[in-house]
Amino acid sequence: MDGFILEEPPTVGKCLSREELWEHAKNPLKAAETPEIIAHLDECPLCQDALAGMQYMHNPNQLSEAVETLNARIDDRLKTLSVNEQDWRQYYMVAAAFLLVLLPALFFIIRQASTPDLTPFMVPYPNTAQMLRGDQSSDAMTSTFIAYEEGRYEEALVSLGSATDISQAASNVQFYKAMCYIALGDMDKARPLLAANTTSAGEEIREVSVYFIALFSVEEGQKTMGIALLDHLVENGNHVRRQAAEVLETLK
Repeated sequence: MDGFILEEPPTVGKCLSREELWEHAKNPLKAAETPEIIAHLDECPLCQDALAGMQYMHNPNQLSEAVETLNARIDDRLKTLSVNEQDWRQYYMVAAAFLLVLLPALFFIIRQASTPDLTPFMVPYPNTAQMLRGDQSSDAMTSTFIAYEEGRYEEALVSLGSATDISQAASNVQFYKAMCYIALGDMDKARPLLAANTTSAGEEIREVSVYFIALFSVEEGQKTMGIALLDHLVENGNHVRRQAAEVLETLK
């Protein structure tokens, strides 16, 4: 290959001895009187590095300056790394904020996908109007029955408010109000009224109240509790056994 010359690297056998290097480090003027040493140092990087190390040892001030220079370079490098790490921390903070927004949305989507749609079952108890018909012990209850049967649920709620103090109807008022709220789609107001009837009302109202509490529980993610209540109604109920069985079939 014309024009390409591979120089032979210096070998250890040709290098200066430790004594020669040390003498040169202590007294470079005297060593300069030996041309072969100077010539060798010009061509041998190994001996150049060795001589530099010995000069540092011979001159503490020069060694100190070299250490300070090295420390300064290290500090500059650390500062650069610190800035990069700070940039990464900012990326992590942005990613964390994004996850905080995204995870609840994902949880909601997953929950919605895993929870059956119970909307077809969220309708007033079919026998409510018949129960009201037999509960017309006052003008207020009569007005409630008429308004409820005609689908005027808000007016029925107003009439039920007047019936609260009537002792004969008081035990059923909460249940009738709950059915009106369910008909209006306001489950948040219906639930506490039904919960109050799960232990203190008559058998039919108690069973229907437990049935709706089971539906609410499933929709709120408490599927195990909802299924347990529905199973109890299927096994022991007399009024909503069929409805409870249909919901359980949907949940399978």
